[in-house]
Amino acid sequence: MLATVFAPVFLVGAAVFAILAATASPSSQQGRTLYIALAAVCAVFAVVALSDLYVIRRRTRTEHRGARRTGKW
Repeated sequence: MLATVFAPVFLVGAAVFAILAATASPSSQQGRTLYIALAAVCAVFAVVALSDLYVIRRRTRTEHRGARRTGKW
């Protein structure tokens, strides 16, 4: 389950890049735009990883319920 490792990494990355974008000097517009783009990409990856974790947990619960009913668990 790589999502359990990478979801926090992407969340921290999004926060760090957002802070860098907020503290970038107004004269360095190119750097600020890059930080905003990197923060957005990290945030999207974090959402994908978190949704993957949600789906995995939901499927695991469903499988456990089905196995208990049939006695295979």
